Amino acid sequence: ITAVKDNPVITGGKVVRTVFNEAQPGSLLDDSLTILDEDDVNLDKAIITVSTNFIQTDSLFFSTAIPGGITSSYTYGINGDSLILTGSDTITNYVTALRLAKFRNTSVDPTDNNTKTHRIVTIQVRDVGSDNRGKSWSNLLSRNVQVNASSDPPEITLGKTVNSIYFEGDAGTLIDDSLTLADKDDIELDRAEI
Repeated sequence: ITAVKDNPVITGGKVVRTVFNEAQPGSLLDDSLTILDEDDVNLDKAIITVSTNFIQTDSLFFSTAIPGGITSSYTYGINGDSLILTGSDTITNYVTALRLAKFRNTSVDPTDNNTKTHRIVTIQVRDVGSDNRGKSWSNLLSRNVQVNASSDPPEITLGKTVNSIYFEGDAGTLIDDSLTLADKDDIELDRAEI
């Protein structure tokens, strides 16, 4: 009898899109996903990656402790950071850990000027290959994270430290010739009132 290699199957449980709002501490990716494997009871690796619309202030993390037989590490990448889980442990424990995974963005402009209003985060697991047919990877589970930015108002800073003086008959005087404008999440303004 020759065993056939059966890949693990990861299935999403969450049927609504994950929502992350600016300044929020983090949003669970999928707190009800499931994993099945016909010929293995243990897994030895999982990879969670921000695969689409990644920006440098995105991160993946666990807000609470994961099962002790699993170790997590973080890989920084220009095309998307990855949270990597390793260690031979039960499917149940891997499911517990993956259900605790969260997404967050620490920027004041998490949508990059409304050009990246969502992220795709992928999750994949690998079994230990206990059937002596080699380790095998699961399907790739994709989770869609909607990212909502809040409006940060522009800030004006006075530059002039002395009062402007106007004398009758003068052509005019500058109100403030060294003020500065800043906006955390916009690069253009459309109106100013004096």
